[in-house]
Amino acid sequence: GDLRGVINHLPYIKRLGATRLWLTPVFENQHVVVPFTRNGKRVEVTSYHGYWMADAFRLNPFFTDKGTQDFSIMEELGRKSGPELGIYMDTVNNHTNPANATLESLEYLNRVNPVPGLPAAARRGSIFRNGEFMASLDSGDGWFHPYGPIQDFSDTFELENHQLVSLGDLDQSVPEVKKYLYDSHDFWMEKVPNLVGFRFDAVRHVPTPFWQDLEGYLEKRYGRMENIGEFYGEWTGMPTFRDFYRRNKMTLFDFELRYAAKKAFMEDASFDLLPRLWSADP
Repeated sequence: GDLRGVINHLPYIKRLGATRLWLTPVFENQHVVVPFTRNGKRVEVTSYHGYWMADAFRLNPFFTDKGTQDFSIMEELGRKSGPELGIYMDTVNNHTNPANATLESLEYLNRVNPVPGLPAAARRGSIFRNGEFMASLDSGDGWFHPYGPIQDFSDTFELENHQLVSLGDLDQSVPEVKKYLYDSHDFWMEKVPNLVGFRFDAVRHVPTPFWQDLEGYLEKRYGRMENIGEFYGEWTGMPTFRDFYRRNKMTLFDFELRYAAKKAFMEDASFDLLPRLWSADP
């Protein structure tokens, strides 16, 4: 669906008793494809979900009525959701878009949206600010970590500095990168009424000091917010999950509880799974 579909279904969502509305990332994505093997066959896939960020200051035109700068639709969504249905915006602070995009799709980008002096092959992972080119993996601007995909998910350095599924990995210690990400949150706070918090993607893959600084910055400007982090890949009882939870103000998704509830309600597993999990919560 799209944002118009969400607006049209707000009465239904409210009748369900929902009090919060979590949007997939709505900013502009990089329209490239990557090679992928599915059922033994080579296919090419692209982003329908919003997590291949290209420009955090423009909208995904597939979600709007009138293109990348149709911010009126976000204002309408916030206004019509009303105080009883607060909005969570999903933001991506770890990465941009694929480092392994096909050359054909990068050449297509260069035809429809050329960047002066930047050949197609050098557009991997490219990031823009309201249409202005900022950096890419190959532009030499220093916005990205210089490492390839994560190989060892038990290695903290790799988790925080290597590419998650071959997506260009931003270096949040670079002042220009940090400012870009901070400014993008300010931007959406100004554009979306009734925005009560952010859902932070892939928090496990960004150093904790960045999250502490960002949440402190947002709280100082806007008061206490309802921020949620996606710490995927470890369970609530594991030391790294507990450490992150205790060092940050955001709440975290409990994937372990989700899987246990699915087994209990949909697969006839024992309900004893649930109290065992709750007793182990940090």
